[in-house]
Amino acid sequence: MNKNLAILVIGFVSAITLAIGIGIGIRISQPKQEKATEYHNECPMCHSCVKLMVHQYKFRSDYSIECLNSDCGMSTGYYEDKEELIEKWNKMFKTLSKRKGE
Repeated sequence: MNKNLAILVIGFVSAITLAIGIGIGIRISQPKQEKATEYHNECPMCHSCVKLMVHQYKFRSDYSIECLNSDCGMSTGYYEDKEELIEKWNKMFKTLSKRKGE
């Protein structure tokens, strides 16, 4: 009985090791997605310049994109992830530009 239990444990450990190895191999073989680093620097509402703003706090930073035209007031709100902000800004810019027919 002890021999059967030992074989079962060795088989179980081998299966887990193989599964982890395959998982790591799949993760490594997947192409890394390029994160957005450039953003449209024009406001989709008033066509003024916009700027990526960094709001630094003691333990973290938040990011936003804001229109520099004080009469417009277009802003994305605050994001902890800069790349996520840029990706959403670019999508919003593209959507609003299409709606306006530009």
